Amino acid sequence: DRLIQVEPTEGGEPSERTDIYIAYDRDALYIGARCWYDEPEKIVAKLMGRDANITDDDRIAIVIDTFHDHRNAFFFQIGAAGGRRDGLVQNNRTLRIEWDAIWQSRSTIDENGWTAEVAIPFKSLNFAPGKTEWGFNILRGIRRRNETARWSAAYQNISFIDVSEVGHLAGIEGITQGWGLDLRPGLSLGPRWDRPIDRNYSKVEPTGDVFYKPLPSVTAVVTANTDFSEAGVDERRVNLTRFDLFFPETRQFFLQDAGIFDFGGLEDENGIPFFSRRIGIADDGDEIPLRAGIKTTGRIGRWNFGLFDVQMGSDTDVGRKNLSVGRIFANLREESGIGVIATHGNPVASGSDTLVGADLRLRTSHAFGNQIAELNAWYQRSDVNGTSDKESAYSAEFEYPNDRYNGVLRFVEIQENFSPALGFANRTGIRDYVANFRYRTRPVESLIRTVDFGWDGRVVTDTTNNLESVDARLNLVDLADQVGDSISLHYRRVHERLRAPFEIFPGVVLPPDRYDWNRIELEFETAVSRPLQLIGLIGFGDFFSGTRRDLDFTLAWRPSRYLLAQLEYEENRVRLDEGDFTTRIGRLRLNLYFSPDISWETFAQWDATTDTIGMNSRLRWIIRDGRELFLIWNQGVDTSGNDFRGTRGEVTAKVVWTFRFCAFIGSGSRSAAGLGDLDGLCPGAVPGGV
Repeated sequence: DRLIQVEPTEGGEPSERTDIYIAYDRDALYIGARCWYDEPEKIVAKLMGRDANITDDDRIAIVIDTFHDHRNAFFFQIGAAGGRRDGLVQNNRTLRIEWDAIWQSRSTIDENGWTAEVAIPFKSLNFAPGKTEWGFNILRGIRRRNETARWSAAYQNISFIDVSEVGHLAGIEGITQGWGLDLRPGLSLGPRWDRPIDRNYSKVEPTGDVFYKPLPSVTAVVTANTDFSEAGVDERRVNLTRFDLFFPETRQFFLQDAGIFDFGGLEDENGIPFFSRRIGIADDGDEIPLRAGIKTTGRIGRWNFGLFDVQMGSDTDVGRKNLSVGRIFANLREESGIGVIATHGNPVASGSDTLVGADLRLRTSHAFGNQIAELNAWYQRSDVNGTSDKESAYSAEFEYPNDRYNGVLRFVEIQENFSPALGFANRTGIRDYVANFRYRTRPVESLIRTVDFGWDGRVVTDTTNNLESVDARLNLVDLADQVGDSISLHYRRVHERLRAPFEIFPGVVLPPDRYDWNRIELEFETAVSRPLQLIGLIGFGDFFSGTRRDLDFTLAWRPSRYLLAQLEYEENRVRLDEGDFTTRIGRLRLNLYFSPDISWETFAQWDATTDTIGMNSRLRWIIRDGRELFLIWNQGVDTSGNDFRGTRGEVTAKVVWTFRFCAFIGSGSRSAAGLGDLDGLCPGAVPGGV
């Protein structure tokens, strides 16, 4: 019952009492929380959806470092309305919320506050066999006061997903994963249509995954005829640069233990050696089927490893392709490590391109006492058919990611023929210099919680040091109040050198020249705890040979836990000597939540540049975790004429059913807290071993 306040006052006494209960049997870990609240009618409880951003609600969050390596962990979160979220913590800096585990949770609001109950089967976790002590931390968030409290590592300087300083959960003995075998067959079916070419057809696709743990710390996955119809759709974006945009991975097969393949501290930057969206997605966004794939990931002692191989279906241009990735990373001391990566194959060309790379990570949480300091360095070389020189990329980076002082110094060189066929490189033949700094102060006994000042600076040259780009942003002020409202003002100075004509918009071509401009940007956001939330950006100033004005706002309405309505609008009004144009994108989200396990989410996007609307509507019923039913409708609409005309569309029904094989006899375990029969987590626990 002893939590320590982190926000707003580090080391302070929490405003409300919290009692935490932890128990386990050989099959699962159980966590209960009694969150006392003097005014329970003021509990913020508006999110019931799976994987919703529950930081917007009163909540309990848990991190479990099962290998106790002070780097990686499993993340679980439950809100007062029953919404829940899970993810993978990677290298103390990244949270992959796209990952989904099989677990159970329930929450209830009563006259004393609210309670949360969680059951996490050990079959859903990887862990080192025989290790009786895990890293553990728990957090309570009180949304109305924008307050957080933790059991351990209660420092503003350390984020909750940083497990370098977590507490210890000791005495874990006699736990089991049974046979370590999960079978997950699935079936998707439904009609499809393509109105412009008058084509109608039906799709019936069986799919299947097999998960096997030869050791509790190692997972092998085999997939066949993989289907991703339930994955979320990408947001449409406006790109006014010369370089490709980065879109995150959302497909579950690729997200399983994806952190093992992370390299050099790169997240969405230029030069990533392995980017799974290159597999199974064509350049025009169409899906290319995956016939089969195998992935083995795990940790043995200090060694982290991953092996990945897929057979991509036939493509009209390059035919069937076999693609593979290998990764090994060795832990050094408590927080550091060194590793190598290799990729083979090209999903969009007929060659069999390869890449090799090595990376080094040195990190400490005890610089100058309790400050964090990190050094990342990496080297890569690609081997592409037809080239034999200038195929390397390398980088060195120093980070000081702390609360009061936060800074980054980075150098990257990406040579002109560097081509990571299974990675992401949108700008080659460059040297990239980055220097970012932020200073934060926390006024005492004030309506203002934080005041930030700083700058973000980037200089890009070619590999002979001729200047290409400069983007310097001065953060004049960034204010956040005690409840979560914020406002910031930025000044930007930009330089771009175009060596070739650049078509920035259809029919608008900028000639080669040197361009300089200045901009002012104002950003604001109201607290998510308010029933009506407004997020906005207003920018104006010069742009290449003319001017540009940006307007970007989001209006979100959360009247209750059963409804979220959100309207988003982006507009870029550009006036250039070469021509004028305006881009507009509108988005509408309407989410209905009937219970934490039944949701209906609809997402519509309108793009004025292409005169199209894209609609995605998904009904999801989580019968039990691992047993799910989806009904998905996708529809494209052409708005270029005086009426709306449907283009391509589909309706898909998909069912996925997980069978967990357990090596015990009995009727299953039962949670003392009332979560109920855990047969749903390991179904069919009957004599015979199933």
